[in-house]
Amino acid sequence: MHVLRVRPCIRRRFGAGMTEWIVIVTLVAILCLGVVTVFGQRIARRLKGASASLDEGKPKSGMEYVPPANIGTVGPAPVLANAPSNASTVTTAPPANTMTSAGSVPRLPDNTPVYGGGTMANLSGYDPAAILADMTQVDQNPATANDNVRCVIASYTAAAVMAGPGALTRLADDLALRIQNGTTPVGPNGGTLPDAQAIAALGRIRDRIESGNFDYRDLGMLQQLIYEHYGGGATGTTFAQQLNLTGLGGSVDPAGNPIGAPNSGNNQIQFLNRAALVTAANGLGPGQSFVVGINEFPGGGTNSDHGILIGRDPSGRLYLYNPWPHANPAGGQPPPQLVYYDQNPAVFDHHLDQYAPGAGFDVGSPIRF
Repeated sequence: MHVLRVRPCIRRRFGAGMTEWIVIVTLVAILCLGVVTVFGQRIARRLKGASASLDEGKPKSGMEYVPPANIGTVGPAPVLANAPSNASTVTTAPPANTMTSAGSVPRLPDNTPVYGGGTMANLSGYDPAAILADMTQVDQNPATANDNVRCVIASYTAAAVMAGPGALTRLADDLALRIQNGTTPVGPNGGTLPDAQAIAALGRIRDRIESGNFDYRDLGMLQQLIYEHYGGGATGTTFAQQLNLTGLGGSVDPAGNPIGAPNSGNNQIQFLNRAALVTAANGLGPGQSFVVGINEFPGGGTNSDHGILIGRDPSGRLYLYNPWPHANPAGGQPPPQLVYYDQNPAVFDHHLDQYAPGAGFDVGSPIRF
């Protein structure tokens, strides 16, 4: 009888041990699967980029643009305050600068990768807030000579960055197709590169976005090619660029309609005072944004001399993006190019209180990608 009592006890211990091992093996398998997924996806992107580059970056003909779906209502982020702030309390605002390309440097070297490392929370490694915190309108490429006047184009590019890599690839491909078809505002051979080379460059940028090999040099080149074929050379004034840019890359109005012709109801510049600008910003939905003309730099008189972007990210958080790379303030770090209102309202207030043009803020039509 004594032996019979012992054997069941041994069986129970053995069963408990097997259960523990099954749990441990299962957890390890899940962890390994996650690691393989993260790094496997990055390896796959590299292989995809290597094979995609063999087409010499030609545009994808017959590309169809599908207007983005409505991605929801405004989230719980704080709304922009309507009352003017006390400028003397602002300690984190950008310092005064002279808007010249001499001495201006990007926040990061051009060869800095845009994609971060994949994580379990973000397998792709694409983080729009991190990208825009360091993306400026100035690059290290001596062949791009329009850095100091690319503010509106950098802001428009930032809206695509915030919308995700798909919006960026559409932006590059759309411009390439328009150059190929001769439907850009500047017409054939409007840039420093021959059209065929510009098309190939845009295609390679698209391939690098899709493969995860994207860097800030690509962002600078994309801005420059937009400027040359769709920007300043065609319109002559910085904020008229917004009229031509809207719609490029498949951007639509808040209702999802294609952007209309310049000066139409959903493609125009409005002149808004501070209170009206706040109302317009608070009315933006997730993924929507508009370019705002401000008077930031000395010698600009009372007219807009710089373009920034105000918008809401896909979750509804209100942000401001200023593409100019501000110099280090004395004893501190320069502000990031991107600030969220719920994290740094002082920068918002400083732009609205200190940089208002005399005739009112130039505000472009709201768009989303």
